[in-house]
Amino acid sequence: FTTYLLDAIAAVVVGGTSLFGGRGGIPNTIVGLFVLGVLNNGLDHVQIDPFLKILIRGLILLAALVINVYAQRLRSQAENAGD
Repeated sequence: FTTYLLDAIAAVVVGGTSLFGGRGGIPNTIVGLFVLGVLNNGLDHVQIDPFLKILIRGLILLAALVINVYAQRLRSQAENAGD
C-alpha cells in the first residue's frame, strides 16, 4: 500500500504539480507516471538492486521537488518585478 502511495505522489510531483499549492493537471500527472514507469522498466532491464531502485526513485523525486521550488521562486520574483 505505501509503495503505491509513494509512486502516486512521485508521479504527481514529477508531472510538475506543486505540493505547496498551485497549478497542476491530469495530463502532467500522466506524463509523470510514464516517466516513472519507463525509469522503473529500464532499471529492471539493467537488473539494478531493489534498494538502488528505491534510492534512484527517491533522488528523482527530490530533484523534482527542488526544481519545483526553484521555479516557484522565479515566478514570484517575476511577478514582484512586474508590479
